[in-house]
Amino acid sequence: MRVIHLFFLTSFVTLSCRLSPIITAVEAFSTIRRHNSGKKAQHGLHYLPPATNLGYIDILEKTEVEDSFGPPTYLQGQESIYSTYQRISVSEKNVIDFSLSKLSSAPHIYHFKGFLSNGECIDLMNAAENVEQTQQEAAAIMDGESQDNCLKTASVRSKCIVSWLNNVSNGNSDVLTIPRELGLVTGNILLTDEAKKNGWCEPLQLVHYMGNGGKFDLHHDGLRRGITVLYYLNGVGNTWFPFANENDILSTNDIKNRNDALQLVEKYDMQPGTHGVLVAGKNSQILKSHLANGGIDKEHIIEVNQGDAVAFYNYKTVNGEVVRDWNSIHAGLPTTEEEGEKFIANHWMHCDAFDENWTRRS
Repeated sequence: MRVIHLFFLTSFVTLSCRLSPIITAVEAFSTIRRHNSGKKAQHGLHYLPPATNLGYIDILEKTEVEDSFGPPTYLQGQESIYSTYQRISVSEKNVIDFSLSKLSSAPHIYHFKGFLSNGECIDLMNAAENVEQTQQEAAAIMDGESQDNCLKTASVRSKCIVSWLNNVSNGNSDVLTIPRELGLVTGNILLTDEAKKNGWCEPLQLVHYMGNGGKFDLHHDGLRRGITVLYYLNGVGNTWFPFANENDILSTNDIKNRNDALQLVEKYDMQPGTHGVLVAGKNSQILKSHLANGGIDKEHIIEVNQGDAVAFYNYKTVNGEVVRDWNSIHAGLPTTEEEGEKFIANHWMHCDAFDENWTRRS
């Protein structure tokens, strides 16, 4: 078996535009299709092979170099992908069947349905109350084309609490093993072989939005975060990607920064549920409104449940240069009293090697 290494980031000194990460471990990292059924891999996690035959992936000879910041060839090669996989729940120790489907090609967005078990979701939500927390009334966002143009706006993220869990394994605590397991499985599926050689994963971020008005305005994750994986821990969603699947708008407009995106949203009167892709929980008032009016457009509204995850790519390579894909700009819409509080977690995966100057490169 070919062993590929992934660096796991284990702590942050600050939560600002200028981050100070510390790498403390190198873990074995192998593609999911090469795991042996029922055997324990070097990283100490149990995997089962995919429930569907993915053998065709191995015989796809690369005719061109894969974009390290984009999906592997087998993910982006089809307009609609539906594959099923299995993994072992860290909390219950039982087999989880989950599926992967494609929501958008510009940007690349994928839906992991049934990815976390109920116990894992509960354990992570409980952990959010037991680790160091930071009240987040504002968050740093990226705008423009340079790191120096980093804006801090009080209205960007509000009514939420943020905490972090390291991607480390601890034999005495299942909850500390969950982030590592989730990062390994999603990384196996989402990263190219080149990204697996050099890539690394930030700690798991846990975010608790209050039940009335907790939100994160339209933003790009930036900071060389090649892939974002959002885990929906209690099934409350309403994550909106306004430009996903909007080929007509994108064909005549080039989004170069956040201001461009905001202007286009206003110009075309873009609305969640009718434009882009809305990732909605079953209690979403937008989802219920569309159902009451005759049904939903499945191209624009995707329903998620507790334990689902959504992954998307934040960068792309254009003429050999890595640039932010502003099509991936997204928002966490305000929570409502009817929908209740919202618990999510997220991993940010970096597709290139860590170095001390990484925050300066955009």
